[in-house]
Amino acid sequence: MNAPKENFVVWFDDSDMASPEEDAKYTLTEEQERRLTEHLEEVFSKFGLTDEPPEVPVNSSDVAKYILKKQGKMTTWKLQKLCYYAQAWHNVWTENRLIKQDFQAWTNGPVCRELFNQHQGDYVITANDIQGNVEVLSDDQKDSIDIMLEHYGDLTPDELVELTHSEEPWIKARGDLPADTRSENVITLESMAEYYRKHLI
Repeated sequence: MNAPKENFVVWFDDSDMASPEEDAKYTLTEEQERRLTEHLEEVFSKFGLTDEPPEVPVNSSDVAKYILKKQGKMTTWKLQKLCYYAQAWHNVWTENRLIKQDFQAWTNGPVCRELFNQHQGDYVITANDIQGNVEVLSDDQKDSIDIMLEHYGDLTPDELVELTHSEEPWIKARGDLPADTRSENVITLESMAEYYRKHLI
């Protein structure tokens, strides 16, 4: 037997509200208008009422090209690790995925196969060597990459490899594999978010 449906009535009493003529007597200051606008934007955003389209993940090559344009030429080892950290931190800060493709737990640290296929055989590369498009990156995505580069951009390739080897996402993805054993195990975005939320930069 189906449960009876309940009807809900919302009662709106505007008897205590000021008339439009009365409201017009009290204008907001610029500061009050600014604060009101910010508050309304927060409310609209919370309930998904903004006009902004949802953020779309991009290709690893798009992020790689942006990094190379900002930093100049570098080794492919370093580029892979910087792209990995861009993926991790953008997700922590925005809860959005930055790069469409996954990173795998290779012997020398996290590697994105799609990006590797572009630079395979190269040791040092520049932005001209990557077929990416930086124009597809949103302002928020660029901001995340820029902040990440401030923290990791000056580290050497060996320092970045050592750092990723000491962190749980790569370690968990590798499991019990010997250090020199090849692996294509995926470092999940969930494991990255869980770890880096506890180690904010």
